[in-house]
Amino acid sequence: MTPTDGPTRPDDVADVPLRVLAGTYADNMLGWHLFGGKRYTLGVLADGAALTQRIDADRWPTTLAALTEGATLDEVAAAMVEHPEDVRIGLIMWARGRVSDTRFEEIVSLLDGEDDTSSEPGPR
Repeated sequence: MTPTDGPTRPDDVADVPLRVLAGTYADNMLGWHLFGGKRYTLGVLADGAALTQRIDADRWPTTLAALTEGATLDEVAAAMVEHPEDVRIGLIMWARGRVSDTRFEEIVSLLDGEDDTSSEPGPR
């Protein structure tokens, strides 16, 4: 990639700090709307894919951290704009095979310790 070229793949911006990446995404989006062209459209796609990958990678570890820090499943689900049961299932699926058996059981116990989550369901 030359200095005048924009990113064309998420790997082109893999080492870019998240704050900078969000800014270049916005810059490319503005450039696309103002000037059009392949450079800006590919930049929007590559930056957007890289942002999505980073956010998705943080989703379940951050969910677990919030619950461990005392947030309720309803609070976490509301912050994620998800239904609590979908968050419960997603966290269990993410944790299975990624954490030790002992940690997995702790996570399940943490989730099982939640009160009934059907009182304030989010979108489904």
